[in-house]
Amino acid sequence: VRSALPIFFIVTAQLDVYSPTMSDPLIWECIKNHNSFMKKGGPNKGSKGPKFSQPIFSAEPGNLANVHSYKYSGLANSKAINLEAVNQTVKDKPDVAIVMSLKTAKNKFKPAKGLAKTPLRFKYYSGAEKCIASQTVDNHYRSDLIKAATKKWAALHNARRVKEGIQKPMAQKKGRSHQ
Repeated sequence: VRSALPIFFIVTAQLDVYSPTMSDPLIWECIKNHNSFMKKGGPNKGSKGPKFSQPIFSAEPGNLANVHSYKYSGLANSKAINLEAVNQTVKDKPDVAIVMSLKTAKNKFKPAKGLAKTPLRFKYYSGAEKCIASQTVDNHYRSDLIKAATKKWAALHNARRVKEGIQKPMAQKKGRSHQ
C-alpha cells in the first residue's frame, strides 16, 4: 500500500493517517500559473506592454476578493474563509441565507466534510463583523482576511435584500448613446 502512494504523502505508523508534506507556498507555486479557476482578461490592444496587462481574477471557492493571489487563494491556503449565498424557499417566499465556511484540519482529506459552516443572518454590519471576528481571530485563524470577509458579506447582504424584495436594486446609469 505504501509504494502506491504519491511522493508527497507520508504514512505514519502509529495512527495510520496520511499527512501532506507540501507547504502552502509550495502548493501555490504549483497552481499559480495553471488552474481551472483563473480568469484572464483579453489581450491589451494597441500597447507595447505585456500581452496580458489586465488583472487576473479567480473563481475558486474560498477566494474572498476574487483576485488571483496567494493571500486570497482558497486552494493554496490551509486556512481559508468562504462566504456564499444559499437560495432557499421559506413559506413560498424566496430566502437567501449567507453561510461562512472555514477550512478545518480534522477532515483535510475529505473536501466535502472539511468545512465548518456558520450561518450569518444579521440585519446590521456590526453584528456580522463581530461574528466573523469571533469565528476567525478568536480561534487563531487568519486575521488578515477580516476586512475582505466583511466587505463580501456586505455585498451578499445587499444582494439578499434585493432578492427578498426588501430593498430596490440600484438604478443603472445609461451611457452617452442613450441620452
